[in-house]
Amino acid sequence: MPYRLLVGVDWSTTTHQVCVLDPEGTALREFEVEHRALAITQFVDELVKMAEGRPEAIVCGRIRACGWWRGP
Repeated sequence: MPYRLLVGVDWSTTTHQVCVLDPEGTALREFEVEHRALAITQFVDELVKMAEGRPEAIVCGRIRACGWWRGP
């Protein structure tokens, strides 16, 4: 199934930088998420809304200090 959102997360100890792209590579949103359980839960809920209620349509990747890693 094609994805609706590609989400890049630069994970840190206090806040995480997030960039959400559409399948064409256009940035839809860029924001910070605090490193707290409630903030991360709200972040995931917002992603599902952006994907029109289809969490399976989200691809998420993260950047590590050693280079690029792409999930799942």
